[in-house]
Amino acid sequence: MERRTFLKAGLALAGSAAGAFLVRGAEAALSAGTASRLEALAKRLRGEVVFAGDPRYAMLGQPWNAEFAAVRPAAVVLAADENDVAAALALARDEGLPFVARNGGHSFAGFSATEGMVIDVRALNAVTVDPAAETATVGAGQTNLPLYEALWPHRKVVPAGTCPTVGVTGLVLGGGIGRLSPLYGLTSDNLLGVRMVTAEGRIMTANADEHPDLLWACRGGGGGNFGIVTELTFRLRPVDMPFTVTTYSFAWPSALKVLRAFQAWSANRPPGSHGDMQLVTGTPADGARIDVEISWAGEPERGRTIARDFVAATGADPVKTDEDTGAFLSTERDWICAGLRADECGFAGLTPNGKLNRYALSAKSDFVFAPWPDDGLAPLIEAIERRQADRALTPTDFHGDTDVGKVLIEVCGGAIDDTAPDATAFAHRGALYLTQYQSRWRPNAGAAVVEANVAWLREMYDAVAAHRSGASYVNYADADLTDWGRAYYGANLDRLRQIKGRIDPDNVFRFPQSIPPA
Repeated sequence: MERRTFLKAGLALAGSAAGAFLVRGAEAALSAGTASRLEALAKRLRGEVVFAGDPRYAMLGQPWNAEFAAVRPAAVVLAADENDVAAALALARDEGLPFVARNGGHSFAGFSATEGMVIDVRALNAVTVDPAAETATVGAGQTNLPLYEALWPHRKVVPAGTCPTVGVTGLVLGGGIGRLSPLYGLTSDNLLGVRMVTAEGRIMTANADEHPDLLWACRGGGGGNFGIVTELTFRLRPVDMPFTVTTYSFAWPSALKVLRAFQAWSANRPPGSHGDMQLVTGTPADGARIDVEISWAGEPERGRTIARDFVAATGADPVKTDEDTGAFLSTERDWICAGLRADECGFAGLTPNGKLNRYALSAKSDFVFAPWPDDGLAPLIEAIERRQADRALTPTDFHGDTDVGKVLIEVCGGAIDDTAPDATAFAHRGALYLTQYQSRWRPNAGAAVVEANVAWLREMYDAVAAHRSGASYVNYADADLTDWGRAYYGANLDRLRQIKGRIDPDNVFRFPQSIPPA
């Protein structure tokens, strides 16, 4: 199996997102006066303001999720420093102009897209390591893979996500789940401090000594709720051990057996091991399959034994096995970047040399706290089978990046549960695993295809309603959720609203699922 086909799309949101609403058509967004003031702003910045006539606009104006490709900004502010961020925010606030802060732009629900102003922080990407303190200070514009590469000479890591282009800022603000989470906790569990531009234009530092409540909120309280983060400080963790990653593909008739075994393994796996699985559609000729990946940090033979023991527990023979033992950085690169240069490991149309196929996506999520019975697992299998048989959703010219439907399951537990549910804003401790329900389609697909994809996803999600916990992952934002505040934040919502009321009482940072001030 090619590593790029095992993409866990968007393990996390990228970039803190804020904005009043989403509408389409950039040209109508600006009055003449606002346009004039934006042009004046451009002269005061260290960075730049990019308008629709600029050749760079086509890429800079795009969010990652092609579902929202038609939501184009009137202007993109390429901030060079936090003062640029503050100046851009002040203009947007004074003009009543919708705005978002963007880094990777990976919001599943389009919250990093706007017809107003995009405040792009990608240039704020410096990484400074303090070896004695074992900390790193990271600019808000960093993304996963470049951050891993910057820290690799120290053989240390921020336990971040997997998709290389996801922004670290949005990831950490929503929690941050990845391959290292069972070993070192969530990305947010390793966050020690932030610098943030508030709605008042003030640059605020939040850490254990200054504004600790705001730091608490930034450790899982979601992107774009309190201000625009410009810098983060993290505790570093060692990754100088070998990593063994074993990937299995199973034939579709084994789906129920593998699901049962993976649930049992999630509850009883060796400490420090990580695993995920996906039920995923394939070409009409090949059919659907089940992929499982098990990774181990430490002595390679122990990792191989863990993987073999899992296969034995399934009672099924994999049709394909792929094993990779090596350094942490190489296994992360192989995830979806195998064979690509660093500048090519980006999405086509979003970065100048990007080679990854861009797609439109809709997703839902659920934290699972106890194994599901067979009557809870069966609807997932049936949904994949329905999609596989539907030529509108699984076309004859099927492409594994752009046409798939899948169920992604990723283990939780381990070090994630070493932190109490109220110690940070991330409330969903004690889960066995996180499930993501995902539907993809091609950019510029017709309305009928889009509607069919969304309907299939909703039907699958509704079919397992009796078994879902009701706890959802804010980094897999779901615009369909009604009681989204409780779903994302659980019992921590009330405290988050109180902090919002103090930091942003006028609710400047608002979007369809932003935390309302108390």
